[in-house]
Amino acid sequence: MRNKHFHFISAALVSVLLFNTSCQELEDYNQSITLSGQWTGDFGMYYDYEYRGHILTFDSYDTDIVFYPEFGGATYGYGKQVDFYKQGPYTHIYHYFDWDISRGIVRLRYKSEPSLNCDIYDYRMTSSRFTGYFGGSNSSFSLVKIADYYNWAV
Repeated sequence: MRNKHFHFISAALVSVLLFNTSCQELEDYNQSITLSGQWTGDFGMYYDYEYRGHILTFDSYDTDIVFYPEFGGATYGYGKQVDFYKQGPYTHIYHYFDWDISRGIVRLRYKSEPSLNCDIYDYRMTSSRFTGYFGGSNSSFSLVKIADYYNWAV
């Protein structure tokens, strides 16, 4: 009798774990479809520039960022980001990154600028808006979708 009870509990536990895993994978898949495309707005970017012994900080007034899926429905891919500046020696700065969504976390990895790498935990994403905070910081962003790779009506 004990073996049957043990097998039933084991089977139930495996079913719950598989259900939770598949639900999270489905959510990651849905979020990646929503994320894929082109966004614009305030991505919280800035750069520091040293001039005559002083450090000057210039804030971006706009960012254009594109999330390309590796293939249709992929939960990972690559991207391109352009930050625009009204002041300072640079009018725009390009960044290239890899992205993925896993367990509800959006990860951005900038190969040539690892200091920009970030995980986005606390966010809201709809088919037209993407807002949130970088990591555990108070640095926020707010983007509007201008091109969608799955819904051409946007």
